[in-house]
Amino acid sequence: MTAVLKMSDMILKLVLLHIFLISACYGQQTNRPPIFSPSPSSFAVNENEIHEVLTTLHATDPDGDPIEFSIDINDYFDIAAVNATSVIVRSTRGIDYEQNSNLEFTVTATDTISNSRTPKQISVIVKDLNDNAPVFSQGGSSSFVVAEDVSVDYKIADAFVVTDEDTGLNAQTEISCYVDSITPESKIACETFEVVPRRVGNGHYVTDIKLKKLLDFEERRSYIMTVKATNIAPPANFTTKNFVINVLDSQDQSPVFIKAPYSPIPDEELPVGTIIDVISVRDGDKEVQPPRNLQLKLLNDSLNWLSLTPLRNQSGVFTSNLTIKNRIDRELYHNRPVYTVAIEVSELLANGQPDSSAVSTSHINVQIFDINDNAPEFYTGSDYEMRVVEPLVLNVVEGLGVNTNLPGFLLSIIDIDLPPNNAFDVGMSGFGSDTFQLAPTFGTGSAVLSLSVKKEANIDYEKEMYRQLSLTITATDRAGDERLTRNATIEMNLIDKNDNFPHFDEGVYTVRVSPQTPLDSPSSMLILYNIATDRDSGSYGSVTYSIIQTSNLVRIDKDSGTVYLTSHPRDDMDATYQVELIVTDGGGKSTTSQLVLSFTNEFPQRPTFDSHIYNATVYENRANFNNEPVIVTVSSPCD
Repeated sequence: MTAVLKMSDMILKLVLLHIFLISACYGQQTNRPPIFSPSPSSFAVNENEIHEVLTTLHATDPDGDPIEFSIDINDYFDIAAVNATSVIVRSTRGIDYEQNSNLEFTVTATDTISNSRTPKQISVIVKDLNDNAPVFSQGGSSSFVVAEDVSVDYKIADAFVVTDEDTGLNAQTEISCYVDSITPESKIACETFEVVPRRVGNGHYVTDIKLKKLLDFEERRSYIMTVKATNIAPPANFTTKNFVINVLDSQDQSPVFIKAPYSPIPDEELPVGTIIDVISVRDGDKEVQPPRNLQLKLLNDSLNWLSLTPLRNQSGVFTSNLTIKNRIDRELYHNRPVYTVAIEVSELLANGQPDSSAVSTSHINVQIFDINDNAPEFYTGSDYEMRVVEPLVLNVVEGLGVNTNLPGFLLSIIDIDLPPNNAFDVGMSGFGSDTFQLAPTFGTGSAVLSLSVKKEANIDYEKEMYRQLSLTITATDRAGDERLTRNATIEMNLIDKNDNFPHFDEGVYTVRVSPQTPLDSPSSMLILYNIATDRDSGSYGSVTYSIIQTSNLVRIDKDSGTVYLTSHPRDDMDATYQVELIVTDGGGKSTTSQLVLSFTNEFPQRPTFDSHIYNATVYENRANFNNEPVIVTVSSPCD
């Protein structure tokens, strides 16, 4: 494009007239070209900068002819007139160093009369600036696949290229994994992978992606990694590119239980073979095809209650029915609420053997639902020491008072079912049940029984009919259609104690003694045989006799109680003497009576018994003798 300076028409006409007059006056002469004043012809500019005045050029014409300025056609500079002999060179737009690092153009001064010309060459050196961001190569892939079992430092992807069109320091680039504070996934990617760049030329980098830590397909299947390329020189231009890294599953995971742990809730007493749950498992590496076969087994079924059916494969998910192998009894497990069994699944190798490195375990927590299948049971002792299977024999000493607990009675009840199935009622029957009272009369789970006296009068050994009692204590379930019952029999023996004092037939015995009464012989007996009795039995009912006297006139047989005359008074036969009779039973209880001896010289002959001893047997509380009636005969002196 040629820039032509146009003057106004008036100036042009005046110039032409001036030339004509000069030519006419002086005739024809040689015309000289314009001359540029000295000025720089080489300049250095920063790329992309625009200069309103790059330089000012001055030119003169030796002949005084008018001058016209022009410039080569170019995309970056033009000229503008300052006056008739000067122009400025200015920028029309910035120069891109990467396209033109050196630029030359010519400004020409032309004599408009003779059309003679003088050129001036201008040279512009463009200085590079950091005006280009790094660029990722277009041909490389941005999506990669890597197996989860590769090792650290494994090169994930083929190298990709980063370039920068700038030069020198402006082309130096730092390439790294970029963590975006807004996107958490970017941090995870940068913790897992690293960027390893290699500079192969000016602004040219070949970059690898390597693994920093081991992968786990089951934990994360893909990563989005942002790589950032940043100029080192200001203004630190940068470019980012996202790379998608997909993890390929490998056979490295143990098998997995689905919806574990398992918590079936069966009723106890369910039939053998009943299905109570379904166990589901799968290969832990579910993306690996085909999946491995699995083996399932129970580890610690100590009560041998459970079993597993063979595994069935349904699209990679293996299932087995958990069934009842033997009758479940909650009480056999000591009423603990949960029966826990470990279960193990193993992956099988190609040879059918379990892979010891691919094993998983879980638990089956069997929550047993209680039913009323146990009757309340009797045990001896408050600590449930021994289950009662035979009648209990209880020896009770007579004389217990009302509300007194029977010593030695230790009976407990336990129902090992759970509420409400362990509630029970307690009752009592049998001969003697009206003599005692039982507590408590009901219980839940367990109860310690007490038996106390209700009728004190019946706890008397001397009442023969109550010497042996038989009680039946009954415990009956309150729950269930069929109420379960257990009985405990108590055989009670009443034991006599020394609770009765010996008893004399009379409080005072009076005997008249004559001088003719023989001394210390059977004929001298003053009182009949067995003058005292004791209602107790055994040793407590046996008695012995003794006397206390101031004169030695009589003696007493300690076993029979027979009193013998041993001497007569020396002085006065008409005198009265008192002797204290003492009877003592086997338990040490004693009773006394008085024997009054009346001595006289006038002692009429009295009737005598035909026998010194008459024997008969009679039981207390009875009105008849046990044998034939006793006939007592007496001989009178008058006969």
